[in-house]
Amino acid sequence: MEMGDTPKSLLDALGAKIQLLMARCDALQKDKSQLRQRLDECEQTISVLKAQQEMLQIKYQRLKMAKALSGNDEDIKASKARLNKLVREIDKCISLLNE
Repeated sequence: MEMGDTPKSLLDALGAKIQLLMARCDALQKDKSQLRQRLDECEQTISVLKAQQEMLQIKYQRLKMAKALSGNDEDIKASKARLNKLVREIDKCISLLNE
């Protein structure tokens, strides 16, 4: 305690510091809430993308089966290439969301 400090000035300074801490706490709680909401949105997006990936995998398997029954290799190669590209894009999206 300095010589010129009175108990009232010390209490005022303490009160100001407490108000500052409370304001910081409120800001952090708001940030936390926003981050939780963003996390929930990302988890929902991941879930949707995983479902789409599974659906594309099923379609890809069906296409492979159709290839075995079909004789036109060029169409099948082009279809496979398109499907592979879509699957890679979905995998990239999922990996970005998981970061």
